[in-house]
Amino acid sequence: LMIIESDVFMGMEARSRFAERNKADALVSIHLNSFIKPSIKGAESYWYKAIDYKIAKAIHQEIASLSSLKDKGLKQAQMYILNHTTIPGVLIEPVFLSNPQDAALIQTQRFRYNLAVAIKNGLKKYFSK
Repeated sequence: LMIIESDVFMGMEARSRFAERNKADALVSIHLNSFIKPSIKGAESYWYKAIDYKIAKAIHQEIASLSSLKDKGLKQAQMYILNHTTIPGVLIEPVFLSNPQDAALIQTQRFRYNLAVAIKNGLKKYFSK
């Protein structure tokens, strides 16, 4: 299920409730990062609860394998959507919009396709165990 399918705002509380109400097996929350220094770039993924770690690791490994990305790591952080759901989840930030190279990358159909395949492969790896 897609929580957001168009360019409309939906708060994190509503997103968390949607995932829980629909009894999702997993949650993949995709965001685009930004920072005050335009030189910062790369992909990072976040997990919070112990149940999140395995899915976050599987998906992050696949994303990090994309040769066009700098791997900024898998990190534990208290992200609202991960903290307010009981299902295993990951919050991914594949690029920094504040970095010109990353911003150009996310605008290409080829990169978005490769990113989607990486997420799918991470999910397959997670659910096959």
